[in-house]
Amino acid sequence: MTQSVVITDVLRSEPPIVFSGQTIDGKATRFIDEMRVLGRAPIIGETWEITGAWRVHASYGRQVYVRAAAPKRPTGRLLIQTLSGHKAFPGIGIAKAQRLWDLHAHGTYDLLDAGDPSPFVPAVGIDLAEVLVSGWLAIDGEANTYRWLTSLDLSPTLAEKIIAIYSDLPVPSASIEEAKSFGAAVWHLQRDPYRMLAFANWDSVDQAAQRIGISVDDKRRCVGAIEAALIKRLQINHTWTSGDELVKIAKGLLKSHVTVARTAVVDAVSIGAIVPVGDGYALAGCDIMERFCADRVSAMAGGKFQAPQLSFRRQLTDSEIEADLDEFEHSEGYVLNVEQRLSVHAALLHRASLLVGGPGVGKTTVLKAIHQVAEKMDIVVHQAALSGRATQRMREATGRPAFTIAGLLIQVGRGEIDLGDGVLLILDESSMIDLATLYRLTSQFKPGVRLLLVGDTGQLPPIGFGLTFHVLADDPSIPKTELKTVMRQSAESGIPQVCAAIRSGRRPELLAGWNDREGVTFINAKPEEVIDHVMDTLGRLGGIGKAQIIGSVKRGVGGIFEFNRQLQALAGRGKMPLCGRFFMGEPIIATRNDYDIGIMNGDLGTVMGETQERELEADFSGRKITIPREYLQNIDLAYAITCHKSQGSQFERVIVPVTQSRLMDRTLLLTAVSRGQKQVFLIGDRSVFENAVTSPPMSYRRQVGLRHHLNSMKEMN
Repeated sequence: MTQSVVITDVLRSEPPIVFSGQTIDGKATRFIDEMRVLGRAPIIGETWEITGAWRVHASYGRQVYVRAAAPKRPTGRLLIQTLSGHKAFPGIGIAKAQRLWDLHAHGTYDLLDAGDPSPFVPAVGIDLAEVLVSGWLAIDGEANTYRWLTSLDLSPTLAEKIIAIYSDLPVPSASIEEAKSFGAAVWHLQRDPYRMLAFANWDSVDQAAQRIGISVDDKRRCVGAIEAALIKRLQINHTWTSGDELVKIAKGLLKSHVTVARTAVVDAVSIGAIVPVGDGYALAGCDIMERFCADRVSAMAGGKFQAPQLSFRRQLTDSEIEADLDEFEHSEGYVLNVEQRLSVHAALLHRASLLVGGPGVGKTTVLKAIHQVAEKMDIVVHQAALSGRATQRMREATGRPAFTIAGLLIQVGRGEIDLGDGVLLILDESSMIDLATLYRLTSQFKPGVRLLLVGDTGQLPPIGFGLTFHVLADDPSIPKTELKTVMRQSAESGIPQVCAAIRSGRRPELLAGWNDREGVTFINAKPEEVIDHVMDTLGRLGGIGKAQIIGSVKRGVGGIFEFNRQLQALAGRGKMPLCGRFFMGEPIIATRNDYDIGIMNGDLGTVMGETQERELEADFSGRKITIPREYLQNIDLAYAITCHKSQGSQFERVIVPVTQSRLMDRTLLLTAVSRGQKQVFLIGDRSVFENAVTSPPMSYRRQVGLRHHLNSMKEMN
């Protein structure tokens, strides 16, 4: 079937999207986007052209499985439902929409296209008449964008991003009428379709460009290839590319001579699409972020980002800080070592500094001491981390509030938190902070703020592009203290010693074969035997729930999906699934922040039940959370989790499958092993393990411009 449908309800807004609509003959129909062809969730009141096939569902009866879909202008009397229900027309209810149709009937479309609100004033008043015209322009522009993309065999999923960026760009006065016919977004992209490289791959954009008549030697195509080359590099987290590497990649995209690629580089620089950085290049956006971060952190570290007004806040001397630390030791009942004391001094006396250290060296103890001394200096301390689990650990270790970085930025944006004079911002697990996150944070800083980055350069680098903490830790101009002494309580398990060896690239001494001793054990297994050995080890430890499996990959041999599938099959025998996916008592993990229901990305919970509305009830660290149906796609099983998701967590026992993958390096192993408190079982190929430990970590291979900009700041000063 192919029909025009007015959307009457959106039952699920995340893929696979489920919605209801009314056909032109008034029939109510349920639709499911199982093939994920919709560019976005429909909006109630919109008109969409839907192509699909009827199938019978066991619970919902006949419904249409969507094969193709695009928003469109309504036709005929469907205009009444669109004007009365679409969010683009606030204040236009069913009565006003009917009145407009009674007055102008099919002529309403021509009047709306003309863009003059005056014919509608008698029916709805001047304010709503202007709402009508602007809303019509918006839905007409989107429909045109979908049609244009489809005509070029481009995915309609690009439409929403294209409209958000290009629909509000100015159009020259001489071209306004032309742009009206198909929308500002399409007008801009027709002139340079290579602007879509930010959302789509080179091949699809290049083919689309040639369909609309752009020749292979067109300057726009050549510059587009340069940008595509740098975007390709950015997708593997490099923010900087050498000149030779850039020419090589662009030459391959253009399928041309090397001189054409070199000329294209010059052209791309001349129009500001890319920026020279040392003997290489960066995308303009990356260069802006790296240059800003280098400038801001360097200025803070050098004491040049000070508050303009005279501060009456108490400034402690070194001896006064020492006295406060003595008091801290007395109240807490343990002694700080020299490294820990120096790190407290650095955090409070420098505007920007780093606290670096591997597992078990007492970083969280230092944070608690910093809080206590800072409060005596009338310094307000805000602490944050990327993941919900790391945030919770900071909260528990210091007894003070902590935020996820995303949550902190929201509160800063609302004006509820000020990052200015008299404030110390502590960021834990800083090795995971990517360039975009550091830029968003530092751009919110006001003069006088202090920054302490806490982390381990030996652990996982950021998931996103760039490299920040590792580069800053290598820069001698940024104050840094490093904790190296393993605390006695941590050392008893033997895990910190193994972590120290992995961190330095040395083969650690490990327990061999199955045993129940505390420490790190290696169990040899062929790739095809890893799952069986993991299951056997789990059984010997007492069964499901007695250890956390931490994997390097999601799919394939040793992937967490297969462990979760098999363990759920065992745990779910004889039980009824809740919300169609989970069983009572199963471990689950959140994969996305949701501040409304109080769940953060990486939070671990346990399934507790199901409400009458088929919402999931779960326990997250003692908090009973009801998870709405629309959020369930952001909940996964957690018998096994990825190493990245484990960051910030601690478990009594950990099992780590060791299999060959591009992600397997010493930073991943260090992060996984350091999650264990008493026992860690490494199961797999010993040669894969040793090669990962002794080879340079992947973070060393990231090519970024931040280091160049930090060096430039030193030369300028």
